[in-house]
Amino acid sequence: DRAVFLNLGKKVWELPPEDLPTQGKMAKYLDEARKKTLAWIDSIGDAGLDSQCPGLFPGAANESITTLERIAYALRHLQHHIGELCAYQKQLCLEPAEWH
Repeated sequence: DRAVFLNLGKKVWELPPEDLPTQGKMAKYLDEARKKTLAWIDSIGDAGLDSQCPGLFPGAANESITTLERIAYALRHLQHHIGELCAYQKQLCLEPAEWH
C-alpha cells in the first residue's frame, strides 16, 4: 500500500539528504511492513496464493499470474536490488552491510 508516504512523509528519493529517515526509523518501518505482509499472506491463505492477479505489465504475455508468482517475482526483484547495493559498497571500498 502507499503507507510508505504516511510513514516517511514523501517518496524517499525526493527527500534532501538531511531529511532522509534514520536507520532506526527505517528499521521500524521495515518491521511494520514485514508484519503487514505476513498478515496479508496469512489472511488470503492457500486459495488466495493460487488465485489470479493482474500481471506486471498489462497487455504482456504474463498479464494474469497467480499471487504466489507475484510474490516470488517481488522477492527476486528485492534480491536484485540488494545485489546492486552490495556491488556499490564494494566499488566504494566499504565494508559489506550486515544482513539480518
